[in-house]
Amino acid sequence: MTQSGINCEDLIIQYFFSFSLFTVERPNLGCRVLIHRNLSKVVGGLMRDIVDWVASTRLKSASLLYVLLLNAEDYITQHMTPLISGMNKACADSEAQVVKDVGSHFFPLFEHVNKDI
Repeated sequence: MTQSGINCEDLIIQYFFSFSLFTVERPNLGCRVLIHRNLSKVVGGLMRDIVDWVASTRLKSASLLYVLLLNAEDYITQHMTPLISGMNKACADSEAQVVKDVGSHFFPLFEHVNKDI
């Protein structure tokens, strides 16, 4: 165990044995660990911003959502309730690009989530 409270063996397992079905290159371990540590702080605000009244804010939030989903991997299951709620609201948006972006994010969301949940 290191000083920061992270088990080195867990990081090694994450680095070598976790896999992703994404067609993009998997983010590096440092980015994934950073997202794991801070995702709970970001999800609430991001879901508020994704249904904001300013179109540019909604577009940027939809882009950020994809990056967070890509990096969070299986850690995302703890945050399914606010994510599904916010994404459903965003799919009813008047801005076509927001609907397209958020709709395409459902695959990364459910890639690492157990189907029984």
